[in-house]
Amino acid sequence: MEFEVRITTKYKDKVYVYVVKNKQKFCSEYCYHLYNKEKSLTGNRLIKQRQNVLIAIDSRKNNPEIRKKWIERMKEVTLGSKNHKWIEDRSKLTNQDGRNSYQYLAWSKSVLARDGYRCKINDGNCDGRLEVHHILSWKDYTELHYKINNGITLCHAHHPRKRAEEKRLIPVFQGLMSVSN
Repeated sequence: MEFEVRITTKYKDKVYVYVVKNKQKFCSEYCYHLYNKEKSLTGNRLIKQRQNVLIAIDSRKNNPEIRKKWIERMKEVTLGSKNHKWIEDRSKLTNQDGRNSYQYLAWSKSVLARDGYRCKINDGNCDGRLEVHHILSWKDYTELHYKINNGITLCHAHHPRKRAEEKRLIPVFQGLMSVSN
């Protein structure tokens, strides 16, 4: 003999009606989850749960509508003044010395081309990538930042590593540049 029981519950100003038949073990999904909450996941239940989670993640990740909404939300939260690293006073930004500019890139390429993409010292000790070096320092001679004659191509092995070494080598580098001009 089958019978039905209607369970009516009120939650947050909404009325929920559950129909429970005598063959069902639980009156609602909520009761089912409460029952399973205390049980540990092992064996087939664990495998099935992992598969369900992977399917849910994959379906969310590959759903273009959800992805589009997520990208829009991230733009709202992270662009401009809403970013957590935003600095109101733009003059305090680091790395604003001009070395990331198109002018610097063009200067670097023109110095490399002028020197034939070779280290100007060019002895048996040459090793590593090529680097474009300012003969007179970037910091002290701002008017010479993008002057091609103030640049020299050096390999990593010959590039000065310390300020004192840079200052000591200024006449040597200027002599190499005057010989090539």
